[in-house]
Amino acid sequence: MQTSDIALTNIKKGDIFYVNVNKTYYFLQIIHIERANEIEKKNGYFLVVFDKTFRCLPSSMNELDLKNIYQPKYLWKKTLLFTGIWNDEPNIIFRKDMMYYNLKDKYHLTYFGNTTVCKQLKPEISYDFSPQNECKLNDEGIQVTYQHLELQVLLWGIEQEEIGKTKRKLSVKPQYFKGWIEYVDSEKIIKTEKIIAKFENCSDPRMFSKELKKSILAINKLDDKKTFITTIEAENIIEKLSEIALSKGIDKTSIEQQIEETRTW
Repeated sequence: MQTSDIALTNIKKGDIFYVNVNKTYYFLQIIHIERANEIEKKNGYFLVVFDKTFRCLPSSMNELDLKNIYQPKYLWKKTLLFTGIWNDEPNIIFRKDMMYYNLKDKYHLTYFGNTTVCKQLKPEISYDFSPQNECKLNDEGIQVTYQHLELQVLLWGIEQEEIGKTKRKLSVKPQYFKGWIEYVDSEKIIKTEKIIAKFENCSDPRMFSKELKKSILAINKLDDKKTFITTIEAENIIEKLSEIALSKGIDKTSIEQQIEETRTW
């Protein structure tokens, strides 16, 4: 609920909200609430933005990925969209004294539901919720402690990510999945097509079946990390892999069996 400068009130751990930026639905969850007594701002709300986004609003929480945290690709690289917002009142507000206050009238957080916070968020975060937390990096050099970002700055960051994605899309020319360009992140399209192209470019008949399986396993790994394959994408991938495999002389029954036994999407 948004009233005046108050963006969220009556906040509970596990609350899930969404915001629509550039016709894309981003989902956020309150993963922790801290009550501190020795600082001026006594209420700390810690939230993560999830990696999986949607072009159409999901009908239930079962469609959400509440595990993988969004890692910026165009802004604040080597960080996570994991923020702590402190306020002296028990709410989250748009602050007039901060930049991007004008986003108050542009973006609205909408309550979606409440569910248990995942115990193994990815990447694994630091659970240091102190007001003066010490910055920590994981083995990949990614900051896993929360950032001190006010809500309007976080929304600006998401907006900048969408601007970056749009620019990237204009430069991407899919070979196999042209229809994906409107709703699948460019990076995921590029990586999926590289995997399939490697299989298509295999010229050794002795390796055809092995390369098919390697392609499926590679796509499994990519989806496990990025979580982007829904029914439509799965059908498209199966169709393309089958088409290439048939052109290489692999038996249709063998193709179907290998794909179904190996894929996890």
